Amino acid sequence: MKLTRVVIDNFRSCKRVELNVDRMHALVGANNAGKSTILRALDFFFNPSAKQINEESFWNKDTLLRIRVEAVFTDLTDAEKENLKGYLRDDGTFHVARQASFVQAVEGEANEGEEKVQITQQFSKLFPK
Repeated sequence: MKLTRVVIDNFRSCKRVELNVDRMHALVGANNAGKSTILRALDFFFNPSAKQINEESFWNKDTLLRIRVEAVFTDLTDAEKENLKGYLRDDGTFHVARQASFVQAVEGEANEGEEKVQITQQFSKLFPK
C-alpha cells in the first residue's frame, strides 16, 4: 500500500492543503510555513487521539469548523485488496479520512453541556452515476 495523496482541511495553519506524494517527499519552506503542521496532521491521521486535538488545532481557532485529513492509497497488495474490497473504488484505490470536531456532551453524561472532541473516520467509495 502506497500513500499517494493527502488533503488537509482546517487543521492549524492549513485551511486547505493538497499534496501529491511520491516515493520520497520533502517539506521545504521558511519558518512558520506549515511544515510541522503537515506532519502533525499526518500524525492525527495515522494515530488519532482526542488528547492531541484542542482549540489550537482548528484553523483560526474556529472550533465550529471540522478538521479533516484525507488520504488516498494505491498499489495495494492482493491481501490488502481482499481485506478492503468493500471500500475500494473502481480504480482499486482506497480513500479514507479522519475528522475531528467539537460537539456538545449530551444530556445524562458526566460532562453534560461541555464541548468534547469527536473523532470519526470515513471510507470513501464513489456513488454510481
